[in-house]
Amino acid sequence: MEKMFFKMVDSMCEDAMVYKAKNGDLWLVNPKTKQWIITYHPPTNYAWWNFELFDTVYTYLSMDIFNNREPIKNWIQTRLNVEVGLCEPDTLPGDYDWSADFDPEKVISGGEVLNF
Repeated sequence: MEKMFFKMVDSMCEDAMVYKAKNGDLWLVNPKTKQWIITYHPPTNYAWWNFELFDTVYTYLSMDIFNNREPIKNWIQTRLNVEVGLCEPDTLPGDYDWSADFDPEKVISGGEVLNF
């Protein structure tokens, strides 16, 4: 199932680019749509991911996003070649919503593009 998950996420991210923000965070963002996919903070190995994007993949594959987030963590580690510790969504419906804290336009305009 994880191979199928990786394939779907890769397909959804084919236009995405990795940006290094001024604070050193890595962002995976689609510059055409301005949609952010993940944010990674190297000093702590924390990663945050876009709930809406990954929920689409989980729904399509009939996976439970609330009880099995390991495929997301594995995808981030594999694709960005980083070690991920804490790996959390930007929002959980009915619980918390930090999505306003993620501003991809600021990263696109002021960040450095890296190879993905």
